[in-house]
Amino acid sequence: MSLSYKYETEHCYPDVLDLERILRSMSLSGAEAYRSNPEAFFQDFVACHDWVLNVLPCLHNHGKHLPRFVTDIKAVVERFVGRELHTDAFLVACHEQGLSLSGVGKFQQVKVPSMARVAEVLPRWNEYIAEKIEAQRAAA
Repeated sequence: MSLSYKYETEHCYPDVLDLERILRSMSLSGAEAYRSNPEAFFQDFVACHDWVLNVLPCLHNHGKHLPRFVTDIKAVVERFVGRELHTDAFLVACHEQGLSLSGVGKFQQVKVPSMARVAEVLPRWNEYIAEKIEAQRAAA
């Protein structure tokens, strides 16, 4: 089970302005998805960014970094985040973190380590999100 968290949109990194800057530098259909529902797209982007920043380093030494289908990796992220995510939000987060992307459409791939032991990181992720929720409640 994973916890759900609503990310801040201002005075943090990344914020909405960072997302808009990244979208301008990429040629994605996500720009249209962002314009149609900026709040949901931003929440998806920051959740993916948080996962890439906090979970992937835990897997860094667990096998060769190979191109893996974006849909497969996004499914893993969705299990951690606890909701369905926009594919373009995941791609923007990967691009922002400098992960190597290749291919197009449903054959798009991202170069990441093996996901064989990703379940071992879930308790640490839940602890991290619980701390963020507690800090958010304390600030309110």
